[in-house]
Amino acid sequence: MCGRVELAIAAVPGVLKASVNLATERGTIEAAAPVPAAAVEAAIRQAGYVPRLANAAGASAAADARQEAKDREL
Repeated sequence: MCGRVELAIAAVPGVLKASVNLATERGTIEAAAPVPAAAVEAAIRQAGYVPRLANAAGASAAADARQEAKDREL
């Protein structure tokens, strides 16, 4: 599944490489030039997923909070 999202993002013009981890709900891209977020979001939607953009500062804290909540549920 993860490969499908990576392939979809990698097909966006300007994207050189895409890496996605569905378990952590995080991904990164390498681009030759700025790539419009809307183009990446559209590619993710076409792959069957709902994109959520995270800012660099808050992404880690938000992911940690989600993981802690999941851990408490177990």
